[in-house]
Amino acid sequence: MLIFAYNVIGSALASGKPTGIAIVLMVDLVPLILLYLIAFPAITNTSEELHWWWWLVHLWVEATREVLIGCILAMALMRVLGTRRSIVESWLYAEVALGLGTGILGLGHHYFWIGTPDYWLGVGGMFSALEPLPLLGILIHAIYDAGVKRMQTTN
Repeated sequence: MLIFAYNVIGSALASGKPTGIAIVLMVDLVPLILLYLIAFPAITNTSEELHWWWWLVHLWVEATREVLIGCILAMALMRVLGTRRSIVESWLYAEVALGLGTGILGLGHHYFWIGTPDYWLGVGGMFSALEPLPLLGILIHAIYDAGVKRMQTTN
């Protein structure tokens, strides 16, 4: 992960003027690496380890992974469909905002199983379902835009 981050950050900074996608990716790599590195220490208490394991896995999956996928999707859509940068960056910023805004509440569907009140299952499920919507939005918007403008792709 450190080598990947070094490569991405070095390439973005060497370009002279990093794009919005590159900046989001560089900022996303910080928690991604931290969450990856703290997964290695062994905790001897099994219940404590499982408690932190759930937090670690879900923060990684529901926070950094979705932003990483958004960056990859944005770059791929620009390359394959010729989607305008303004479209993909707008949706990428929506992904970041929604991920930050719903991340902890989205974990609530797991709280139900540790004995918290029943409402956490609904709250967590609803916010978890909202998180990937900007990824779907960026894809639909890019395909619609390509169809409306009758873009000729080289692919």
